[in-house]
Amino acid sequence: MSFTRAQQNALAQLAELWSHHQFVLIGASALQVHLPLNRDTRDLDVTLAVDLDAFPAGLGDLAGWEQAPEREHAWVGPGDVRVDVLPAGPEITAVGYVQWPTGSRMSVVGFRHVFEHATEIGVSDGVVIRVAQPHVIALLKMIAYLDRPAERGRDLADIAFLLEAYVGDDDERRWSDEVFGAQLDFEDVPSYLLGRDLAHLLDSTERAAVLRFLDAVTEPQTMGRFVREAPPSWQRHEDTSSKRLAAFRIGLGA
Repeated sequence: MSFTRAQQNALAQLAELWSHHQFVLIGASALQVHLPLNRDTRDLDVTLAVDLDAFPAGLGDLAGWEQAPEREHAWVGPGDVRVDVLPAGPEITAVGYVQWPTGSRMSVVGFRHVFEHATEIGVSDGVVIRVAQPHVIALLKMIAYLDRPAERGRDLADIAFLLEAYVGDDDERRWSDEVFGAQLDFEDVPSYLLGRDLAHLLDSTERAAVLRFLDAVTEPQTMGRFVREAPPSWQRHEDTSSKRLAAFRIGLGA
């Protein structure tokens, strides 16, 4: 992903401000770092390893940054850069959600993997940030969808994209003994490998959430929405969505 100049500047400011805290880029902006996502995203999503008593860890005092009214996690920085900041400190991850003062609640199930498995990238000269891995992003998006299904159409689109393109056509994992043993069509291998990589990470709570997502997305009305948000090939062949999800389930061991 090529960050805009304004986004680079915003990330540089956050990296300096939070030099003594862990923060990781998540969401679609992180996904675009790893894969050629087939949609534009102008927002940045980050998670910060602090609890609510330390949030937003100085961001409110940083020149040019403002918090959006009625949305504690939403911030706007210089150059109209929009950044969603979700705290995920030890107390928050222990209970599994953020309880905002306004009464709204956001799940942080799975966020432990964000910090454990992030990779470093350079966003501008001398500025390095950490970015979540694609399979971890998939997990977060499944849980975010369960949290607010009516609002999370883009999460469905990104999950479908990952099921389609998690590994490239020339990725050596496509020809592993394990994949051959699963007897999958070539096009279903990315879905299977996404499931396998998640299966190695999930605890019982996270696994239950993924299974709830699979149950939810296979309901006829939701499946129709899923297909509409998916890559065009899913609309051309009516069995594509069910094949991708079946391969994911096999990889997950469900």
